[in-house]
Formats: sequence, C-alpha cells, structure tokens
Amino acid sequence: VNKSAETILLRHRATVIEYLTPLKDGTAPLSRSLAADTPGLASAGAVAQPGGFVQGRDYREAEVLMTSRPLASVDWVLATKIDGAEAMAESDTRLTRLMIALLLVIALVAAVIIAVWRHGTSRRAAASAARYAELAGRFEGQSQFLRLVTDSQPNAIFIADEDGRYHFANREAARPTGIEADDMLGKTLASVIGPDAAKHHLDLNREALETGNTVSAVHTTSGLGDARILHSEHIPIGNNGGGVSGVLVVESDITEIESERARRERTLGQLVKTLVAVVDRRDPFAAHHSNNVAAVAGAVAREMNLDEVTERTAEIAGNLMNLGKILVPSEILTKTERLSDDEIQQVRNGILTSADLLDGMEFDGPVVETLRQLQEHWDGNGKPNGLKGADILVSARIVAVANAFVAMVSPRAYRAGVAFDEATEILLSQVGTVFERAVVVALINYLDNRKGREEWADFAVEPPAAT
Repeated sequence: VNKSAETILLRHRATVIEYLTPLKDGTAPLSRSLAADTPGLASAGAVAQPGGFVQGRDYREAEVLMTSRPLASVDWVLATKIDGAEAMAESDTRLTRLMIALLLVIALVAAVIIAVWRHGTSRRAAASAARYAELAGRFEGQSQFLRLVTDSQPNAIFIADEDGRYHFANREAARPTGIEADDMLGKTLASVIGPDAAKHHLDLNREALETGNTVSAVHTTSGLGDARILHSEHIPIGNNGGGVSGVLVVESDITEIESERARRERTLGQLVKTLVAVVDRRDPFAAHHSNNVAAVAGAVAREMNLDEVTERTAEIAGNLMNLGKILVPSEILTKTERLSDDEIQQVRNGILTSADLLDGMEFDGPVVETLRQLQEHWDGNGKPNGLKGADILVSARIVAVANAFVAMVSPRAYRAGVAFDEATEILLSQVGTVFERAVVVALINYLDNRKGREEWADFAVEPPAAT
C-alpha cells in the first residue's frame, strides 16, 4: 500500500482549482481551492490535461506525481497522486532473497561441521573435520557479509534448530535480550527470551518443520513498554545430507503499519458517513436507505459465513450505492407522486454513476465492481453486461437483495412500505431469475432466527412530510 497515495475530485471554476473531497491533511470537502495559475501546481495540470501524468507540487507544497481522468456528465476530474519520494523508492526484495540464500548456505555448512565432529575421534574423522573446517573458513567472508547485511536490517533474524537452540542471530534479534548475538549461539530460546515468548516461536517452528511450508503469524507483545504488533515468518531448513533441521525466523515490527491501516479505515469510515449524509440531505424521503441496505447486506454476509473482506465490501457498497444521486435533479428526488419510467431510470443510473465517482479509490475489497454489478440478474438478463450466476460477485448479489428488501419495506412519500413477509414472498418469487436463492434464504433465516424483525423494525418509520 502506498502510504502517500491520495485520490481526490477536482474541478476548474473561473481562475481556481477546487478540491471537492476531503484531503489527507484533514481539510473538509469543498474547503480548499488554489489559483489555477499557481506555478508548478500539479492539480492545475491534471485538470488541464486529464489522462496524462503530471509532476509538480500539491496543496501541501510537496513534490508529487499525479494522473487524472474526466468524469462523464460532469466537469469534474478524478485525480490520483503519490509523493515523488515514495514513487521512486526501491524495493529491497532482492536483498532479502540474497540474505535468505546466504543464511541457508551458512546453516548448511554449520550442520555439516557438527555432523562430522560427532562421527568420532578417528584420524579419518579428524581429517574430515579439518577439511570441513577449511570449507567453513572459505565461507568466512560470506559469513561476514551476511552479518553485515542482516545487522543492517530492521527485522529480527535468527536460526533455531528443532530443539529450539540458536544457530544464528542478528543484532536486532539480540538487542531486546541485552546480550551479544554471538553469545546467543547454542542457547535455548527459553533461556534467552523467556518461556512464554519461546513457546510462541517453538510452536510455529514445529509446524513449519512438520509441514515443510513457511508459516506466518501475527502476535502482540507488551514487553516493558507499549504494546507492539509483530509479524513473523518461519521458514523450514531441511536436513538433506544428514545436517541439522532448523527454522529461519524473520520477525518484523508492523505496529506502525497496523496503526496506519486502522487510521485509514477510520478515515474511510468518516468519508463514507460524510457522503451518505450528503445523499440523505438531497433525498430526505429516502434518508437512511443506504445505511439500512448496508446493515442488511452485512447481516446476510455473516449469515452466509463469508469472509470479513466480502462482508465489509458488501457493507461499504450498500452505504455508497446512492452516491450518484448527487447528480440526479432534486425535483425528482423530492417528488411526492409516483415517478415516471424515465425518472426511475435516472435514479437507477445513479448506481453506475456512484461506481464512476469512486473508481480509483482504494478499498480492501471490490467495492466499485460490486456497484457496477448491482443491476445484474442471476439468469443473465440484467444490466449493464448481462452477467449470469456465479459470474456476478457475491457481494453484488447480496447488496442487490438487501436493496430490494429495504426498498420494499420502507415507506416513501408516494406509497406505504410492505410487510416483511410480503417483501420476502416477492423476493422468493424472483429467485432464479433476478436473485440467487442462497442469498434470499440467508435473509429470511436472519429475519426469522436472528431477531432480524426486531432489529430492523424502524425500517417501516414514515418518511418526513413533503414541504
């Protein structure tokens, strides 16, 4: 994830560039504008030449790279930028691979030497030991290079054998223990880092050795200070040739990364709330519709035992599906009579507009594609692409059912809402054509067996009177 990446909506008004969405520095929507003729302003170049790449300064006076594209039907431009320094940063993947390869070589040599010395005290054994000692000496230069490389890494790196004894440790692995890395060799993990921390590593090392696969884990430790979140990789080292089995452990502190992810989720949540509030303000007769759809979609996803990313995707898509209503004329949204076919189509097209407005934003799941597929039908007769069955994202199938259910049971200015049982009967009548049976069944089960009727009883509250 690019930490400095930011997606914003821009438009050119008179002599200024207006920023329509919230900014990373905390600026509220529509609260920032800069003169279009500001020297080196990247946003001005993005508006003037959508579709290309622009290098310049952003609203923070930071050097950035920016690309943009125009949005259909409006004079807005969707721009994505990233700080120049981050864009040019180099990956250390090659260095990590070299480090692991060198560690494996050293571990193999150490295992061979130990095996030879255990063979006995005969002349042949002594000669063999001498030869392997000479071989180890040849790798001394590589060992020193390995030490230099690993000691320069911010991660704790060590090798432990199947008995839980250290065979290698870098400076970062030794730092919390208060002893030198070389003094750790031959000691057990329990005697160096304590029984609790040792058990965590030994259990994962045992799993790696038994399965022959790399094992990853995340755990939290308080230590002597603030709680830290650590991610560890446990890579098994085989015992081909009679060597000692072991595990290479690479442990990194991801506290800041997790904090940034949590901060990003909070920011996204605040943005979603802001956008939903904007839509509700323009369409008071359908206020809370998006929140209700999101609540139903999340409940159905949980009822179907789907993963957390899919559940979150369905909830966010439900909240944002009506964002495109900001481009629908207010006289249609506030109309108290039944809408004409053309007016209904304009409202439905708002869902695709929502996808266009959000295209380019970073979500953990396929939120934008979910919005694009909301009007697809299970039998392939939907829009806009005629997708069929499992080709439709499960998150889109869920939100489509949730949206239809909420729309039916919620009263509008020109009609009353229907009862929950009547709404589910209508949904069941469209199973196999418009909706997937599994999704509708999950909704009904939640209503009947998870107290969904009580939880969603307020869906039937009358809308505000027309003014």
